[in-house]
Amino acid sequence: MPKLKRDEWMPFTIGHYVRDTMDLTTTEHGAYLLLTMHYWCRGPLPTEPSRLAIITKQTLTAWNRMAGTILAFFKEGDDGRLHHKRLDSERERCADVSDKRSEAGRAGAEAKKAKKAQSSAETDAAIAYGLLNQGLREEEEQEEEER
Repeated sequence: MPKLKRDEWMPFTIGHYVRDTMDLTTTEHGAYLLLTMHYWCRGPLPTEPSRLAIITKQTLTAWNRMAGTILAFFKEGDDGRLHHKRLDSERERCADVSDKRSEAGRAGAEAKKAKKAQSSAETDAAIAYGLLNQGLREEEEQEEEER
């Protein structure tokens, strides 16, 4: 399975979604899903109705008609952007998992590098030992020839 970037996959719990959105119209479902996908990739949403209309692919008039229903899923944060409790939690959890996997990969690479360096040092030592022994044998052979 190819490695996915964080914004190529998002957890989607069908049971929670259906439970929380049963009273939405088809158009509202589409708008809500587009907002959650945008949120997953980019973080908290802008509060400007015109920006939300663009994200949801609605005219400003159509967005304004559904805004009350859709915005009930979001809360404005201290940063002036719209936050979604579940998406914030899932984004943080995925970031933690990604960080742990990255650290494990880094540690594995360092261990492999250290093992390679140790192996290289052992090889160098063996070569030096072999050359030293070869030199000693040659000296011994020369001494025997001279006798």
